[in-house]
Amino acid sequence: MNLENVVDNLRNGYSQLEKGSFLGVKDLHEERQSNSALCNNWFYTADGQGYFLREDGGVDWTITQEEENLVLRHINDKVNSSYNQLISGRNFRPDNTEAELAKSAERTVVVDMNKLRLSGEEKEYRFLEIRTADGFVKVGDEYKHPNREEQKAIQRLGYNAKTRKMLRESDNRIAETRIYVLNSEYITEELGNSDDNSLWRASWLYNFNGNSNFGAIDHDVGNRNALRGVRASEASIDTPEGRDVAENTFISHYNAILSNPIEAVKALDDQTVAGLSKIVADYLATKAQ
Repeated sequence: MNLENVVDNLRNGYSQLEKGSFLGVKDLHEERQSNSALCNNWFYTADGQGYFLREDGGVDWTITQEEENLVLRHINDKVNSSYNQLISGRNFRPDNTEAELAKSAERTVVVDMNKLRLSGEEKEYRFLEIRTADGFVKVGDEYKHPNREEQKAIQRLGYNAKTRKMLRESDNRIAETRIYVLNSEYITEELGNSDDNSLWRASWLYNFNGNSNFGAIDHDVGNRNALRGVRASEASIDTPEGRDVAENTFISHYNAILSNPIEAVKALDDQTVAGLSKIVADYLATKAQ
C-alpha cells in the first residue's frame, strides 16, 4: 500500500483517495514514529466526530472509523452536503436514524462527556490536557490518573506510551498535548430545541510546531491540509462521481492561482504558458459555439 500526502481541502482531498485507505489519528501517530517528516504536516484524519444529546440530559461523544464517518459519507452530496454545512453553519446534522446506526457500530467508541475533566473557558470547545511523561490528565492545577471515560478517548485516539514518548523526545520536547472537543453546554444549546439528535465535526492533527494537539471540533474544512492515504487510480475517476471530483479539484487549483497572481507569475515558464494559453483558447472557442 503506497501511502501519500494529498494536500487540499477536505472534500477535494478525500475524493482523491481510495475509500478505506484514509488514515485516522491513531495510524498517523504510529507512522510518525518511523517517518519524522510527517511531523511537519497538519492532517485531516479519517475519524468521525459525532456529538449526541441523551434523553437524561447528558452528552455522548462518538468517535467512528472512516466507514461510519458521516461527514465523509455526505461530503459530496448535491444538497446539504456536510462540507457546505460545516463551512456555512459550523455543524453537520445528518439524518437521525443514520446517526444512531453510526453511533451503535461495533468499532465506534462512545464517551460520556460529562465524565471528562476538561480545561478551558471557551463557550464552543474545551480540551483534555495530557502530560506526556505519564499520560496523566490535568485537573485544575494537578495531574491525575485518567478515569474510565478519559482513558477510552486517550486509547482510541492513540495517545499511548509510544506516542507520548515520541512527543516528549521530539525536537520540540512536547511535555503536554491536548484533545479538543466541543463543550457540552454548546451541544445542549445547539440540539436542545431541535429535532436533530446529533451534530458532527471533522477532525485534524496538529504538526509539531506547537503541541501536536488533536481536534475533534473542525469546521474549517475548506482549509488546505494534508490527508494521508492511497491515491485513487485513474480508473476510479472515470465515473460520473469521479469526474465531478476531478472538476472540483481543478477549481481549487484555479482558485489558488487567482488568489495569488504575483507568485503565480513567478512560477511560470514557457511550457506552462503555452499549456495555459491553449486551455484559454479552447475555453473561448467553446463559449463562441
